[in-house]
Amino acid sequence: MKRKNSKVKFPMKVNVIAELRSCISGKIIERSVAHNTVVSTGKYNVGDYLGNLETGIAGFPYIAIGESESADSVVVGDTALVSEVARELATIARSGNEVTFEKTFSFGIGESYAIEEAGLFDSATETGSVMFNRALFTTKNVGADTELYIKITISVG
Repeated sequence: MKRKNSKVKFPMKVNVIAELRSCISGKIIERSVAHNTVVSTGKYNVGDYLGNLETGIAGFPYIAIGESESADSVVVGDTALVSEVARELATIARSGNEVTFEKTFSFGIGESYAIEEAGLFDSATETGSVMFNRALFTTKNVGADTELYIKITISVG
């Protein structure tokens, strides 16, 4: 009996929620949901995890946020955010076939940014790190009186 060669599909969906919240009331001022791109470096590392090919890979536990340009778009070859502002360790949880990464970013007096992008990274430092994904969303103007909550959900299958 002849068998057909078939490819096994391994669908992966990544969603990013960005919420601008008031530091005083805790209420959501503005909310965006972005469907984004798993970049080449992210896909490459997923293959390494599955094949147990890299022993030094520790996952992507850091969320970074940044300012971008309105005309900018995400492409699979991206390796960094356009203009990173902050990067912090995420709270990570798993439920069934979903993994969520969450972080609330706070800003000090005199800080103000127009945050438009977020992504997951493998290390705490920008130099030499590997990016898993990159998402663009509507501008969130942040400052000392606001917080920015980012939730990245990865669903497999």
